[in-house]
Amino acid sequence: MTTKKTTNSSKTKKISKRGSLRTAFLRLAVILCVIVIFAITIACYSNFHKVIFRNVEVELTNEAYTLLNALDRINPGEYSLTVQKNVMALYKGDSPIEQDFLDAIKEDTSLDISLIYIYTNEEGSTYGMRMLSTLVFEDSNISPIGSKLNGAIYKEVAVSDSAKFYDSVTIEDKDFAAYYMPLHNSDGDVRAILGVVKDSTAIKSDLLKAFIPIIVIALILITVMIVFVIFYSKEVTGDISAVRNFITAVGNGELDKASPDKARKRDDEIGDIASSAVMMQSKIRDLVEKDALTKLYNRRYGNTHLKKIAYECTGNDKPYSVVIGDIDFFKKFNDTYGHDAGDIVLIEVARCLGDYMVKYGFAARWGGEEFLLVFRNMDGKATVAAIENLIELVHAISITYNAENLTVNMSFGVADGRGQDIETTLIEADVNLYYSKEHGRDRVTYQ
Repeated sequence: MTTKKTTNSSKTKKISKRGSLRTAFLRLAVILCVIVIFAITIACYSNFHKVIFRNVEVELTNEAYTLLNALDRINPGEYSLTVQKNVMALYKGDSPIEQDFLDAIKEDTSLDISLIYIYTNEEGSTYGMRMLSTLVFEDSNISPIGSKLNGAIYKEVAVSDSAKFYDSVTIEDKDFAAYYMPLHNSDGDVRAILGVVKDSTAIKSDLLKAFIPIIVIALILITVMIVFVIFYSKEVTGDISAVRNFITAVGNGELDKASPDKARKRDDEIGDIASSAVMMQSKIRDLVEKDALTKLYNRRYGNTHLKKIAYECTGNDKPYSVVIGDIDFFKKFNDTYGHDAGDIVLIEVARCLGDYMVKYGFAARWGGEEFLLVFRNMDGKATVAAIENLIELVHAISITYNAENLTVNMSFGVADGRGQDIETTLIEADVNLYYSKEHGRDRVTYQ
């Protein structure tokens, strides 16, 4: 009896020790996996944050310069503050800057714009005062018109005479990403500040959308790594490392990183993770490089790709041409049929331009209803002939909205890239586009 009990007690102790060792081993494996995945996740989040806010900075900067060019074209002259019937108005040249002008830009871009005048009160204090703004604070019923610009921003932009991007600015208890640019009169004095801001809620939403796949993949990867610790071989370690390195590279902004094809061919969870990671890479690339509405390349990528083509053609002594196109009377589509109709027009025009440019170069949405077309190995004269054919294809676009047939026309400006820098080429194309607009529209200009 006693011997039997002793034997059973020994077996129980051995089983208990074996179970404790296995539990400790699994616990250690889980802890290590969580630490590694947590570190990767934090690194990816940090880099996504940098990439997205860098894109926001480019977006706000481009819009600020576009707006500045439009102001100089529409209201040439000096900035000044005029008081009429006890009402202050911001003038540029002989005309007031209209609120409707800023509202129209907000409709096209969803960005808020403020024009801030450098005002000196009776006590001699100087500060920035918002004279025009598209900002609306419905919750507090507070209008930003007449409000002061943050003192620190005023000093960094107006006093230091330097444009500056802020990834977080609080205006009436709301958080924005903002770009502020000093505006000068001909004497060089800073007389006003242009502010372009974007609601941080939308930016953080984009960041979260881009980051959710990382979290999901991280959780799956933890599970797979634990299984690997117990069952899988060295080959599995290599495949997991390839997927991990791929995810880390994508998180660091290497959106052209080669996919882990060997891991994707696996018929198990690792293969699923690899496929999900590649899908994530594609979605992030679209988020960073593509325009959400038209699916064409966005302005940021258009600039990058234009520089690449210019470098290649210049190095090989080949011509290239840059074209800026604009949909004629696009505002009428929005005003007459609504913004849904305007979006359909943009989508169909983008599809036409994108399909046509496959054999020539590429098309990008440049902003609003403007598009950038870049032609490889073609000088301006040859490009004009190609654009004339494209104009006929645009005429043939068939759009039916609420039982009405909508017709589309476009104006184009062509510039030859050979022998001049990219900025000069873009300005020349824009000037030629403006000439087309001023001389009948529905045409192409190359001078």
